[in-house]
Amino acid sequence: MELDFILLTPGNTTVSNNTISNNYGDGIHLWNLNDTIISYNTVLTNGGTGIFIENDSDNNTVSNNTISNNGWTGIFLRESGQNTVKWNNFLGNNPGGFSQAIDRVEGTNNVFTSNYWDDHDNTDRDGNGLADTPYAIEGAANNQDSSPLAVPAVIEAITLPKVPEFEGFLIFIVIPFLLWLRRRSHLQ
Repeated sequence: MELDFILLTPGNTTVSNNTISNNYGDGIHLWNLNDTIISYNTVLTNGGTGIFIENDSDNNTVSNNTISNNGWTGIFLRESGQNTVKWNNFLGNNPGGFSQAIDRVEGTNNVFTSNYWDDHDNTDRDGNGLADTPYAIEGAANNQDSSPLAVPAVIEAITLPKVPEFEGFLIFIVIPFLLWLRRRSHLQ
């Protein structure tokens, strides 16, 4: 599914299997949103940030996404904590020389782990699949991805099971049954 822009506010939400591209502003923007999963999306060529998480948006997980060629940065966290950013590919999100990730929240324990950063020295001397040096996350939190991937992650969209349609069941089975019960009750 191709989307233009998402601004989520209710919480306990999953955003999955989307292409979010070519927006004037941000691709995905969480505002005061908790316990959200953002996974298996392609977020690219948006004018602002690929994924922006702010204003007390806590306990969110951003995983298995490809975030590329956005105008300002790949991911930006502000005034939000306890978020996890893992197993994503960050590609070409820093045309102005910014970091591909910004965490402007001191002491909030946002976790970045096992992401691929194309602007990092991804040398892997021991062959374990992880770059030998951490990736520095820009901002007041002085955060880092301590185990960045040495090569981009292979991210395949998940296939969700098809939900059976019950409309026909309601029309052809339930409604006649209810009419039969009604007729039967009037006969007695």
